[in-house]
Amino acid sequence: MKKSFIIAYSIVASLALIGALTFFGVNLYSENQHGELRTQVRFEKLASAVFTTTQKTNISNNELVRQIENAVGDTKDFAYIKILSGTKQLYLFPSDYDENINNASELVIDYKKSNGTTSINAGLYSIRPGIIYHNALITFIIILIITLITIILIIYTNHFDKKNARYIKRPRPHYQIISSEEKTDEDTQEEVLSEDEEIVDEEEIQEVPEEPVEEAKTDAPAAPSKPAELPTMDYEPVELEGVESEKGLFSPDTGLGWESYLLTRLDNELNRATASELDLSLFVIKLNGIDRKNPLMKTICETLICEFQFKDLLFEYHEDCVCALKISMGIDDAVSFGEKLIVDINTAAGDEKPEVFIGISSRGIRMVSGDRLLKEADEAMVHAQEDANNPVVGFRADAIKYRKFIETK
Repeated sequence: MKKSFIIAYSIVASLALIGALTFFGVNLYSENQHGELRTQVRFEKLASAVFTTTQKTNISNNELVRQIENAVGDTKDFAYIKILSGTKQLYLFPSDYDENINNASELVIDYKKSNGTTSINAGLYSIRPGIIYHNALITFIIILIITLITIILIIYTNHFDKKNARYIKRPRPHYQIISSEEKTDEDTQEEVLSEDEEIVDEEEIQEVPEEPVEEAKTDAPAAPSKPAELPTMDYEPVELEGVESEKGLFSPDTGLGWESYLLTRLDNELNRATASELDLSLFVIKLNGIDRKNPLMKTICETLICEFQFKDLLFEYHEDCVCALKISMGIDDAVSFGEKLIVDINTAAGDEKPEVFIGISSRGIRMVSGDRLLKEADEAMVHAQEDANNPVVGFRADAIKYRKFIETK
């Protein structure tokens, strides 16, 4: 390999490594420089939302805690949060936080605020761990790519050098120039090598013995050539088990996917959502008393396809239910969306307004199976039927308990 290429690659690789490390350092420095302003704005927003929530009257304790959790939102910015109403603890993050233990850190900025009845203590990261991880990952990938390319070049160079070592230079033999008149049959078969031509080591040259050629018999006429016959075998067509070729992907009655495909698709979408850190909500929509053969069912299903946009994310479920998946939608937005669905279904049904009940469950931060999510949505739908004034019920998983469960596994 030419030295000029090696030198050029070394310069490019060195600059890339320096650029990757510079990228990491500059981004962390910029994050730290804006850390104080960013954390102050974040804390003031939290405090305003919490104080507004705690001043509400006629609100249950569970609903109060839920609204405070919504006000807190993403906890990645916080090292700790403690919210008290007088001496009563309303919210604590992390659940094992102890203010009596020295948690001082140069990367954490502490804030305190009170409105007389409610007090908030919080520590926010001046350099967020998520930002450190993101920038470190990009830097690591760049360094890894350069390292792999360098290893490949080293292996290729060693192989190339070994291959060249198999050839040696030999002095050019002297050949006498013979005129065309003086050339013999042997002389015409000699070839003159050029001065710079490389020849193969003699040890690697193998002589190939000449095969004796039988003289053709002239006494007997040559037999006519007969084309070779290839063996044949009769095959019967193979029948593929488990493939429903005539059934198709969608039911002709409703236009939705078959119920048998539901769990497979749900598991696949959950895997994609988990890998992309997206939320996913599952809707179980019960149309009470309307079976799949009813023309009204198909009308309602067409409305649902328009609302969910993707036909292959809706499936038949039981005799009078529909299951639907919604990507990138949390439980709160899903409940609001479910209430809108009931209005749209009633509009599409016209005078034949059916009883509609909707149960919803979402992935949240969990790594949950499709079977588990479906059971949660089913249970929520059962609860929705118990209260005619509240036909949309969402199943909310306890994030703190789930995090503790994962930590203890």
